[in-house]
Amino acid sequence: MPIYKTHGGGQAANFTKRTVGMFTSSRSAAAEGRIPLLDIATLRLRHWQQFGFTFKGCSLGLATFVDNLFAIAPTPEAATYILDDCARLLLSRWGLKIGGDSKEYMTCKAYPKPITVQAGWERKSSMRVLGHFLDDDGSIKTCSDHAFAAMTKAFYSNFKPGLHKSSKAVKLKFLRTCVCTVARFRWSRWPFTRTNADKLDALQRRFLYSLFPMSPRSHEPIQDFYTRRHCAASIIAGSSGKWSQLWASDFEELGCSCT
Repeated sequence: MPIYKTHGGGQAANFTKRTVGMFTSSRSAAAEGRIPLLDIATLRLRHWQQFGFTFKGCSLGLATFVDNLFAIAPTPEAATYILDDCARLLLSRWGLKIGGDSKEYMTCKAYPKPITVQAGWERKSSMRVLGHFLDDDGSIKTCSDHAFAAMTKAFYSNFKPGLHKSSKAVKLKFLRTCVCTVARFRWSRWPFTRTNADKLDALQRRFLYSLFPMSPRSHEPIQDFYTRRHCAASIIAGSSGKWSQLWASDFEELGCSCT
């Protein structure tokens, strides 16, 4: 049986027996990965408070998710300082280095002041954050466009000819679990708009065209065929649940209203 040795914080631990999930489980890796971040946060929390964004008497400075670091501050200089200070201590105390390609910051698009952050930081107009895309003008265009493209990729990457022989329930389950979930993960933070609702329904109909293929009838004008196919897909979408209605339902569960 091999002996596994882990190092951290100047200490080492040997594992001489099988440890279920310790070396292959993403959950245990995520839990262990938070230890260095919590160590640094505990050490520097009070110092960072003076640079953080103050809201209702509380100072928001550093946010973490697994090994992702985010700083919240009233100026880009303060935000990048917090992250640079964290990176310095991660390197000195734990031997961990933050890659240069991870150093990004974003301000409001109309931020009026000159920016003097340290070298190595790249200003972004759109930033990917935990699967979402944030735009500096507050819009969701980048996020929604990326989501719709990812839905199309998810559908055609997983679409197999055998699906044509499957039951209606199986086809709709495939659409619900493999495609709709891509947008549903993101639309939790989107403001409800009729434009994006219509785009969702149009995507749903397009995928239904492939799952439930139809052919033109003899001597049927092509425009009549398109209309008939559109109506058939709309009926299936309506009976199984339009994606725009699902989005509206999720939105209203958050206590918001749709117009």
